[in-house]
Amino acid sequence: MRWLRRIADRLAVKHHVEPPAVPAVIDHRAETRVLVNKAWNLRSLGNLKGAITVLDHALELDPDESELYYTRGVICRAAERYDEAIADLDRALERNPHYPEALTERGLAYVGRGSLTRGIADYDAALELDPACAAALDNKASALCLKHLWTHALPLLDRALRLSPTLVNARHNRSLAHEMLGDPGRALADLQIVTKQVGDGAQRLAAQRLAKLNARAGDKPRAWSVTDEMWTEYVTLSLQHTVAELLAAVRERSAYQVVLPLAGGDHAVVPVYEASKLRVRLTEIADLVGPAILELRLGQLLDHLAPCVPIDPAATQAQAMQALGHSGGRTLVIQDGQILGVLEGSTDYHRPQLPTTLFGAQPSFGRDAERADRGSRRAPDEPGRSCAGCALEIAYYRPTLAQDKLTGVACPRCGRDPIPDWIEDRMRPGRWSRAGFLDHTERVHEVIERDARTVTALGVTHAQIAAALDRLLDHASSAYEPRMAGAVRRFHEQMIEAGRQSLDGEAALELGPSLDDLVRQLDRGELPAEDLGVMIDGTQVFLKVYLGYQSCPWTLLRRPFCAAEAPCPMETCCADSVRIPSPVLGAALPCTGGVTYRHGDRDFLIIDRNQRTYLRGSGLLPHLIREHRFFEGTHSRYRLDPERAARVLGLAGA
Repeated sequence: MRWLRRIADRLAVKHHVEPPAVPAVIDHRAETRVLVNKAWNLRSLGNLKGAITVLDHALELDPDESELYYTRGVICRAAERYDEAIADLDRALERNPHYPEALTERGLAYVGRGSLTRGIADYDAALELDPACAAALDNKASALCLKHLWTHALPLLDRALRLSPTLVNARHNRSLAHEMLGDPGRALADLQIVTKQVGDGAQRLAAQRLAKLNARAGDKPRAWSVTDEMWTEYVTLSLQHTVAELLAAVRERSAYQVVLPLAGGDHAVVPVYEASKLRVRLTEIADLVGPAILELRLGQLLDHLAPCVPIDPAATQAQAMQALGHSGGRTLVIQDGQILGVLEGSTDYHRPQLPTTLFGAQPSFGRDAERADRGSRRAPDEPGRSCAGCALEIAYYRPTLAQDKLTGVACPRCGRDPIPDWIEDRMRPGRWSRAGFLDHTERVHEVIERDARTVTALGVTHAQIAAALDRLLDHASSAYEPRMAGAVRRFHEQMIEAGRQSLDGEAALELGPSLDDLVRQLDRGELPAEDLGVMIDGTQVFLKVYLGYQSCPWTLLRRPFCAAEAPCPMETCCADSVRIPSPVLGAALPCTGGVTYRHGDRDFLIIDRNQRTYLRGSGLLPHLIREHRFFEGTHSRYRLDPERAARVLGLAGA
């Protein structure tokens, strides 16, 4: 059946997984990160040879980084240089054996070289490490389809499409499997979706199959059905079960969802592999407390469980979507009091990039083995493991419980809470900010206490200063919106002219005039023209807007601690028919416990024209001042002096 291979090759969009978002820290980390981004951009433009050349240079800088070998292996595979791809992916796996993306890509290379059996073995190995690796499911099913094993391929394709509904290759192959198994209605439904997702050439190729399927199905694709879409791979546990019992049940049942009974007869559903859910959440905690997590109960670790509004298997799509909206995005399918499955409204699966692994063949606690050499290769957002209180080198911390809930961690020797030290470490130059919030000698609590005395002496409050800054920034941001929209369009046009489709490094919009030029002008005793910037009750405000965000160093996305920065909100913009991912301007980002902040993507210059004085700082400052009483360190580039701020904002005399 060569026609099957030809059609699959024409329609398939080979699925690859982008490398982990955060590489390990190395001597040339910043430079290799830029080179990796450049290589992916060249690949998207079809310049595979150029991308490989860029990665050759990156590997000269750092020959030990697994991500670089992975990326070059992906691109060599796309260039049909299969032996080179396999060699690079072997090197990536030698350096990082827990790398399902590399196993999946190596499987593709083996299949491309003609070895289906070896490719399937790599896909199976990837799924052992990550049962939610949609690419491995998709590509294993593709290999089984090429061997005409339709009944074996179909459940893998169902699972891949629940994990990643946009996989064109998986949906096309599922259409073929349904057709070969005598179900033209389901085959037609999938093929109709495929024709909307692929280009003109593939649409013409699919038209012949569409006509044939329409004739066989009587122009009636199978209607949407709850039972077609629901997960049947679930396990029911209670909040009294331990993490060890959860892991055993998930492995035994190959579960993707966990059903938890709640008080009053309700149930909650928690996905295993979705971003920020069980795998990510529990692995983050395990990476802090080690094997101690196995004895903790689910009720000590999980909060904010939304009760489900269950649905009947005969529910319409509209009824199902309404129930999902009232159930936190997932609900139970129940018939005659029995749970049939779990319906999920959307998917966003993520694998944590940590040395500790919980959800796999066996739990693996790798901190002890890696402790000796992790210092020089620590990820940029990963906290150190040396206690600031007793200088103990720590692999894992002791869990801290309050009211039968995990609330924090502590040094196993002296009991010191390391989280304030980790937050302070984020503030140093080169960590969460290039310039830093503090220099290397300052302590955050000392800076906060000193500035608090100044604020009290001025007779004002932190909240008043923050509110005055927010009022000016809100007004100025509204006035700047038309200028920002025009600047974004010009920036995208320049990217297209330069052949780029994603941002490399720091990017600021051209709004003019430059804040640096304005400060130099003010320092000479000269005021800028009144028609520049935005005038607000006699105060002149200028903004510098970045395509990206400065995260608050106190950000804790998940309890008791999460090292990650808040993700940058993105949107897809179109310029000259080119789709460009771009940061959303003016969005609110999370800090802790429901607290959010705005203006994290802009700097400001506020000028009191009457006093000929000014304030310059980051748009993050109102949040830092209000929520954390922090004006930044004495030597910080963005330091806001409390006394000067109160005077310029009209909150204090003198």
